[in-house]
Amino acid sequence: MRYVFKTSHDQDIDLLRHRSDWGWYAALIAILLALPSLIPSYYVGELAFVFVLAIASVGLMLLTGFTGLVSLGHGAFLLIGAYVEAHALRAGIPFPVTLALAALAAGLVGITLGLPALRLTGLYLAIATLAFSAIVEHLFAHWKFLSAGETFLNVPNPRIAGVRLGSGTGYYYVALAVLAGTVFLCLNLLRSRDRGR
Repeated sequence: MRYVFKTSHDQDIDLLRHRSDWGWYAALIAILLALPSLIPSYYVGELAFVFVLAIASVGLMLLTGFTGLVSLGHGAFLLIGAYVEAHALRAGIPFPVTLALAALAAGLVGITLGLPALRLTGLYLAIATLAFSAIVEHLFAHWKFLSAGETFLNVPNPRIAGVRLGSGTGYYYVALAVLAGTVFLCLNLLRSRDRGR
């Protein structure tokens, strides 16, 4: 167990509590950056998928872990973002813009659902989010506009600065970067001065 002798109130909101943590996180980042060249490509793709699920889990952790509210419809927001991303790529919009559009769309739907659900807690919120998830799944499964009349959407390989991300390695690094940004934003939100108010 480590003890930190605090000499200022700002130490309560430091990004990392212990100086040695910076070294451990630097080592973790170095390992994750080098991993695609050390393991088979199949596992690189699987790790990219794990990173995507981890991004969604950070949002769920904020809701359930720090507010105590239960959401059973978190996957619906992931689905909405994925469909917006797919259709935006099919429309020829650049990849960084499509990522922002997907996040914005899922966020707007979250606000639209969240405002009427502000007074719900416990089982009632869980039922409302479960119903929302079922509605979204039904819409995306049966509304031909959303699937372009296809069983599976054919989405072109995205590009960043002219480089195709068709390989698992490309997706791996994009998912890792987005996950790192998401965790960084979450940490900053949790250490903000207004968090306890």
